[in-house]
Amino acid sequence: METTFILKQMQNVIKTYTDQQLGLPLTKAEEQKLLDNIIPKVDERGLDHFRDIVHDVIYTFFTDQEDD
Repeated sequence: METTFILKQMQNVIKTYTDQQLGLPLTKAEEQKLLDNIIPKVDERGLDHFRDIVHDVIYTFFTDQEDD
């Protein structure tokens, strides 16, 4: 899956948790951590669940919860 697409979707979801116009700038390490969580889940569950997976991973990031 194209990482540029995933990053764009991540930013769109992040905007729902922050100011709609500004979003949240992520460090490269934070982006990579999120990608490392999203990509295997999409591979496992399929593209049909992509949106839910991105939302779940971003929510976990914002709430600082352990990933299950």
